[in-house]
Amino acid sequence: MNLMETYRSIAEAAPKMKKLGIYGSEISGLKYKNGTYNAKPVIYGSNKLGFRVQNEFGDFETVDLKTFAKRFG
Repeated sequence: MNLMETYRSIAEAAPKMKKLGIYGSEISGLKYKNGTYNAKPVIYGSNKLGFRVQNEFGDFETVDLKTFAKRFG
């Protein structure tokens, strides 16, 4: 298998994420259940990394990295 065949197989196997935008540190266009979400990284508690996740209606929730990865990963 040469280099071009390997590249094509990886490109075909990679999941396509449409309408997902990353501008600066903000991630927009995340899909979960029936809505779209935006996320911004925040530092909370005793220097823990989390995300402030906001839906299309303006409701927000601060979740830790593990929960964010389970939900949107």
